[in-house]
Amino acid sequence: MGLIASNTGGYDEFGSSATVSGDTVVVGGIAETAGVFTGVGNGPRLAVARDGSGGYLLGITGAPDITYRMQRAPSVTGPWSDLVTNVAPASGRIEYHEISPPPGAAFYRTAQP
Repeated sequence: MGLIASNTGGYDEFGSSATVSGDTVVVGGIAETAGVFTGVGNGPRLAVARDGSGGYLLGITGAPDITYRMQRAPSVTGPWSDLVTNVAPASGRIEYHEISPPPGAAFYRTAQP
């Protein structure tokens, strides 16, 4: 699995620092804001991508018939609030469109109740 910055500008030195805690990885760079990647363990993977309109597309592929919560926080330590709670279908794929993210930093993760 590779971790890629959402802003891939040149000379950002993304990856010059990193830390891991549980299934969360925080990656920084000299001229790049930190990237936070959750679900890097054995659980479902959370993918976050810009939608081109100022929002984000979030998606996970989890286990069928398991309930997952997608959450957002202003910092990696929280407080975390639920965006949506869904039971994964047979494909395991759950998606959420964050059309109006808060200004400033936002951190996303998936959790089980």
